Amino acid sequence: MKKLLLSLTMFAVAMLFVLPFNNASASIFGGNNIAQITNIKSTNGGYVDLGFGKAYRGSTFITVEGILKDSYGDSLANKSVSITMVRKINNTPVVGTGTTDANGRFSIQMNIKSAVGEYEANGRRFDVIPVSASSGGQTIQCSESIFYHNAF
Repeated sequence: MKKLLLSLTMFAVAMLFVLPFNNASASIFGGNNIAQITNIKSTNGGYVDLGFGKAYRGSTFITVEGILKDSYGDSLANKSVSITMVRKINNTPVVGTGTTDANGRFSIQMNIKSAVGEYEANGRRFDVIPVSASSGGQTIQCSESIFYHNAF
C-alpha cells in the first residue's frame, strides 16, 4: 500500500512538470490577465502629467475603453470586466462593469460624481484617485493605476 501511495505521489509530481501550462489552465488558477486601458473619454479629459505621473483625467461622466488580455497577450472574448475608481469623498468606490466583445475590447460608462479638489495644477482643481480592475470575480492587473478626477 505504501509503495502504491508513493508511486501515485511521484506520478502526480511528475505530471506537474510534464503537462503544459496553457491559457486554459492559467484561467483556472486566476492567471495574470490584464485590463489594458486604451482610453478614458470625458469632458475636459486627456492623458496628462499633473505631478503624479502620466494618467487620464476627466470629470463626472467617463467611458473607460480597453482590451482584456491573458498572460500571453492574447485578447479574451466574452469576459466580464469591472473597473473600480475610489472617490475622495467618503472613499466611495464606483464600479463600472462590461463584457468584452469578440476581440477582447470593452467600453464601460461610469458616473464618478463630484471630486473634492485636493490638488491644483494649471488653474484646475482635481483629486488623484486609484483605478483597479477585476474579471470573473478576481482582481487582475490594470495598465492604469490612477485617474485625475477633475473638480469644478
